[in-house]
Amino acid sequence: MVVPVDLTKTPRGGAGDAQGARARSETARAGSLAPPRVTPLSSDLPVISAADLEKYGYCPLSWWRSLVEHGAVKPPAPPKESAEKLAAGKKAHEEAGEGLKEIRSGEQVVAESESYIWVFAGVAVGLAFVGFAVTAIGLQVWPEPLIPIVISLVWLLTAVLLFRLGLKYYEKVKAKRAALAAAEGAVVYVGEGKAIDEDPALFSHRLGLVGAPDSVVEHEGQFIPVELKTGRVPKGPLFSHILQLAAYCALVEEKYGKAPPYGLIQYGKSAEFEIEYNDDQRRLLEDKLREMRGALKSKDVHRNHNRPGKCAGCSRREGCPERLDRAAA
Repeated sequence: MVVPVDLTKTPRGGAGDAQGARARSETARAGSLAPPRVTPLSSDLPVISAADLEKYGYCPLSWWRSLVEHGAVKPPAPPKESAEKLAAGKKAHEEAGEGLKEIRSGEQVVAESESYIWVFAGVAVGLAFVGFAVTAIGLQVWPEPLIPIVISLVWLLTAVLLFRLGLKYYEKVKAKRAALAAAEGAVVYVGEGKAIDEDPALFSHRLGLVGAPDSVVEHEGQFIPVELKTGRVPKGPLFSHILQLAAYCALVEEKYGKAPPYGLIQYGKSAEFEIEYNDDQRRLLEDKLREMRGALKSKDVHRNHNRPGKCAGCSRREGCPERLDRAAA
């Protein structure tokens, strides 16, 4: 199911003057902290990660407070419940990453085995045909007429062993896919492997954007980014997750030279959403990147919603000057 979403609208809501004053006080304290900056090869834009886009989409102030963690001033530790959820989510991502790596390596073994099977079986058939032909016309090419037949049987036996090996890995991949509810298609990239040479984090020089989707699968000639989310399963894909996926689609487009028609968000093993990647998403992504760079420059960042539940679920709610439960007090 491709989910059409109006991404041009985000929840908005102003805080009271008192809350705004407290926010300005806090951002002024954080203003002396230089946010992480990396210079792209072909641009002087501050590089922004897809993960930071997701935080910004959830709440700009939450994103800004996460940047403080990179500086000298460290905000209060998240509540125990939030810390446990974050740790559980990290563990789930690591386990899924390891599983996806197994799928990828298993699929590579299956593909290579299939190629070698055709080679060995073809050579075996060819040798057998030559042996029978030579024997039939009475030529004395080998000391023993059965030599080519024996050689062909050895090649055929090798093909059978390769078939058994490929079948073994195929069954392992099939079981692992079922266990992970993996997206359909060959896994060509695993985000958990972004630190190794063959799978660096994806980078867009044009956008000044970096990120590593949980995986990229090739399906029917298209490269599709897949993002795994742990925790509760929402009724529909969340705006912040859609924004993050749009970033991954842009990164995949630059890496592989063609835009994916959609991306996938998987909430555990029970829900999967296809999110269309189109011009609206491209515009939204570029608008949010401009907003974030403007915030990095102005250092004036505030909450952009009026949802107490959102504040309650935020891992950085402790010490936040614009918490809605505080505003209501």
